[in-house]
Amino acid sequence: MLKRNNWTNNEVINILKGLQLTGKFKSTKADKQFVADFNTGLDHAIEQFGDFNRPPTDYTAMALDTDRDMIVVVGPVLPR
Repeated sequence: MLKRNNWTNNEVINILKGLQLTGKFKSTKADKQFVADFNTGLDHAIEQFGDFNRPPTDYTAMALDTDRDMIVVVGPVLPR
């Protein structure tokens, strides 16, 4: 079956993980820095989609507000 849209968060996370560069590209210092920077961006995206999977009782639970087209925190207010 081929799928082109309507991804679950876990499917997006798996796609992003598959895009990460591996150690075989790491030869020069510049290559190592490029790989680190590239993977860092993907790591942030993976974490963001992970936050969408969190239960709303977690402090870092997130959701997409489709009316305002913004990502918002839906978890409890952080303790002060």
